Amino acid sequence: MSFILLHFSGGRFSICWPIKCFKIVTSLGADDFGKWEESEFAPEGKLIEALKAIDGVSLVETQTYTLMPM
Repeated sequence: MSFILLHFSGGRFSICWPIKCFKIVTSLGADDFGKWEESEFAPEGKLIEALKAIDGVSLVETQTYTLMPM
């Protein structure tokens, strides 16, 4: 399996080509999470709708998790 992982300011995205999986990861400090959650994670909703509108996209989902350095 091959992965492409690209980093950008405030996040990253990865592509797993064999299974055609594309992931966008947004990261922010724990102190900022509550404010973003109150805004219903804007502009996440617009992005999700745009992704669902692409022909051939079969699944769009979200997940919240914690990233920590080791």
